[in-house]
Amino acid sequence: MTNSSPEWDGFLEPGEQILWQGRPGTGIIWRDIAQAQSRIGLFVLGITTMFLAAAPSILPPLSAGWLQAGLAVAIWLVIGLVWLGALYFALGRLALDAWIRRGTWYTLTDRAAIVAIDMFGRRMLRRYGMDEMRGIALEPGKRGGPGNVWFAQDSVTYTTRSSQGVNVRRHTEYQRVGFRRIDGAETVYALMAPHRKAVNG
Repeated sequence: MTNSSPEWDGFLEPGEQILWQGRPGTGIIWRDIAQAQSRIGLFVLGITTMFLAAAPSILPPLSAGWLQAGLAVAIWLVIGLVWLGALYFALGRLALDAWIRRGTWYTLTDRAAIVAIDMFGRRMLRRYGMDEMRGIALEPGKRGGPGNVWFAQDSVTYTTRSSQGVNVRRHTEYQRVGFRRIDGAETVYALMAPHRKAVNG
């Protein structure tokens, strides 16, 4: 157990003690390509890539009349945007996740878990007290590699509206929150024994 370092004093409660601090491993997590978002992205990417390859022989040439050429350009733009979107969901989001982890710091105290992210010179900090912790779990790394310690869930609610602005559907998506890809995940999990007891009773 260590005392709080000066850069964290403003985020700790009086008497709160830091148990552990660390940072996640960097690099793309390629196994996440098996997630539904990447699978759908790869499927759409394949379809749009085939269309773009065949487009020169399907669409009218740009030297055609202005109406036909304009239609061809519009189709190129739409398919190109869909292709870029599919590329993001297939691979881009994995690269973005790796980039975010490069600017992420973790802190475990005797009262909370703290995730700080530095993006574009701005620090975003999220504190998870024991009252917000749910399903604390250890996910050991494979072959002694970095593991995960999960301790909470964040929810994002999407609302789909009709063209008249009437609510049609609300969808809530849950995302696990934790100390991701950390060395010594088993040790950090052991340090959370009092947190688990407080959560589980």
